[in-house]
Amino acid sequence: MGYTHFRGVSLTEHGLAFGPEGEEVEVITAEGNLVKGQNVAVQTIGYSAGTVDIAIPAMSIVTDVIVKVTEGYNGSGTIDIGDASDSDGFLPNASITKTAGAVSGGNVASRGAYLYDSTNKTKLVKLYTEATNVKVTIGNGFSAGAAKVYVVYTKLE
Repeated sequence: MGYTHFRGVSLTEHGLAFGPEGEEVEVITAEGNLVKGQNVAVQTIGYSAGTVDIAIPAMSIVTDVIVKVTEGYNGSGTIDIGDASDSDGFLPNASITKTAGAVSGGNVASRGAYLYDSTNKTKLVKLYTEATNVKVTIGNGFSAGAAKVYVVYTKLE
């Protein structure tokens, strides 16, 4: 079994880097995302009707979308999470619990068509070769509420 030794760790304006001076390899960006491995894009949403975009870079594989309600929603509004091609491809409104403290998206079978194949009962992932936006669509009918949407993805080189 071998060991990997880093000769230096530095914090740059771009993030955390490892390696000798002048040859550092960036490992964690200033935003806290891993350069290689899992990344998480986080967006806070409210209750006003409209669409909130969450930017995903080109050559990324979305593996999970999770919603954590920080302030319970009241009213009859809707929340769908998808993209320009399928408005609820990641999480349909019926799968999002809107009470304070609720976390939705962890149950694979409740996800949208991008992340779950209901015929074959298997988890899926969604590859984006071009930069895109995951879209959170909030429908009319809420008078209060807030949540955080977490989009988990792997950025390919």
